[in-house]
Parts: sequence; structure tokens; C-alpha cells
Amino acid sequence: MKRLIIIFLMCSAHPGLYAQEAKDHTPNGIRPTIGFSLPELLHIGAHYQMDDVQCGLSIGSFPIDNGSIITYSADVIWHMFGEKNELHNKPWYGKIGITFMREETEFEINTWSYAHLRLGHEFALSNFIALHIDAGLMFALQHDEIEKKPRNSWFNVEFNVPVLPSIGITTAYSF
Repeated sequence: MKRLIIIFLMCSAHPGLYAQEAKDHTPNGIRPTIGFSLPELLHIGAHYQMDDVQCGLSIGSFPIDNGSIITYSADVIWHMFGEKNELHNKPWYGKIGITFMREETEFEINTWSYAHLRLGHEFALSNFIALHIDAGLMFALQHDEIEKKPRNSWFNVEFNVPVLPSIGITTAYSF
């Protein structure tokens, strides 16, 4: 009889354990994003979430006078610290990425590539919307310039700094 009671108690304990595991489980899937960041600029993209890690791609742009600018970015986000929020993510994360930027004006074509490292916090606004705010550094990896025609200006500033601040604010959606 004692064996039956022990078996019954063990079996009845398992559904509670499974319910707790399901509650702690991070749903995998695609998360569309939209935001403003440096160096990504105004961007849209998507991240694929796998437990505490997200891998993402985005495309961005920013209006400039007499030209165009476009960015292509890839990054990885790792949710590391804190209690899981409504979206089943730990709120504190680290982000590492690479961005390729191309700017074309009537005078020149510039291309850059940047690596960026940022730390951030995810604020769960609802069960399916999050706000990411992060800051860190971006590192210039490459810069090429092709002059199309000379400038008719006496004032020309070259801005080649190898390390710059990197910030971001992004909204992410979960399904």
C-alpha cells in the first residue's frame, strides 16, 4: 500500500513540474524589429529566437541631402541576466554585430564596415511587444571612398575615428 501511495505522489508531482518547465520555456520563432541605432540607422529586420539567443538581420537607411545611405546588419543577442519577463526572456542582454554602410552623394561614394558591442535591457510592454534599449561601442573595420567629382568648397572635414559610441532603441514583436 505504501508503494502505491509513493507511486501516486510521484506521478501527481510530474504535471506540476511539466507546467513549471513550460512556463519557463522561451518560445522559439521569428521576431520582427523596427528601430533607430548607430550604426544601423533607421532599420527594420527580424531576429530568430532560440531560447536565450537571437540571431538577426536588418536593413536601414537615413535621409540625407543630395544622396542616399543604406545599411545592412547582422547581429546576435544573448539574454543573460535577471528573472524572465512576460516574453520569457531575461531582461539584460549583450549584443554583438556587424554593419555594412554605403553612402552615395553627387560628389563621392563611401563604404564602411563596423563591428559593434552593446549591453542593453529589454522592457516587456505586453505579452508580444518589447522595447530594447542598448549602448556600447562601434569599431570601424573598413572605409573606402570613391570621388565622383571634386567639391567646390574651401571647408572639408574628414571624419575617420576608429572607435565611436553605439546606441540603439528597437521595438521587437513576438508571435
